[in-house]
Amino acid sequence: MRLLLSVVVILLLPLSALAECVGTDLRPGLSDTERTALQAAERDTPFPRGNHWLAEKDGQIIRVIGTMHLGDPRMDALTEQLAPHIETADLLFLEITRDEEKRMERMMASDPGLLLLTDTTLPEALDEETWALIADAARARGLPPFMAAKMQPWYLSVMLSIPACMMETLASDDNPGLDDRLITVAEDAGTPMRSLERIEDVISIFTEEPFEKQVSFLVASLMPERVSDDMMATTTESYFDEANAESWALARVLADRYMDMETSELDAAFADFEQSLLIDRNLSWMAHIERATETNIVIAVGALHLMGESGVLNQLEKRGYTLTRQLF
Repeated sequence: MRLLLSVVVILLLPLSALAECVGTDLRPGLSDTERTALQAAERDTPFPRGNHWLAEKDGQIIRVIGTMHLGDPRMDALTEQLAPHIETADLLFLEITRDEEKRMERMMASDPGLLLLTDTTLPEALDEETWALIADAARARGLPPFMAAKMQPWYLSVMLSIPACMMETLASDDNPGLDDRLITVAEDAGTPMRSLERIEDVISIFTEEPFEKQVSFLVASLMPERVSDDMMATTTESYFDEANAESWALARVLADRYMDMETSELDAAFADFEQSLLIDRNLSWMAHIERATETNIVIAVGALHLMGESGVLNQLEKRGYTLTRQLF
């Protein structure tokens, strides 16, 4: 599911890297059928566009910001524009805070089995030709095949979803994603921060899948590097266009184009990922948001969490908030 995971890496997971890949925005070259599918998704999706919204109810203000977890120079101006809202907020909600990220690091250090296989290796689970393809993809990312062989298949799938051109700068702090930038603003201003979920909840989305299913997703993730680079470029431009429903639908459209899987299999896989990565998490987050009694709140989460029936914006509207789109 590399196409879908590329979207996840950019818009859902807390990673920071420099967007230095040379890819092409695929949207202008879509076929009429593909373009129609995107238009239908946007038409049928609540709050399909917009990365900055104001929700108001009974004197409480909730500002919702859709973020991208990868760095881009255009975020300098965005951060400057959004900083006053963070500095004056009573509370900043994030998917996970830096304290939660540190706890994740400690958890993984104490339980290597979260990321590494303990009683088998991937070459043992795959035929020789398929493993050779995976080893080449890992090698292109600076990951020695002997290390990749010991990785949990879900984790290696995520690693392979990141274009090879980004790997050297993945851990760079020079150009962080919008989440990290807003966290720094909050730290400097003394704005309280709170996580919307525990890191265990995110990891369990992947680890609860059976090993055989994880392996099948890993195999399905193999495709030309050009496709990965182009998908990264396309999703990034879609983010700055504030076209969130389009980003999600585009992954499905391009999967039909590039992946060697039956339509029914792709439909089931995408429905499963949407339920786990978006719907379940969004609804869980709303319980935390509803309990917040602060008057001036900012919610900064991956942009895909804003759109859709279960999206944060639609859920706030269902709870009686009046929403107004803001400058982004």
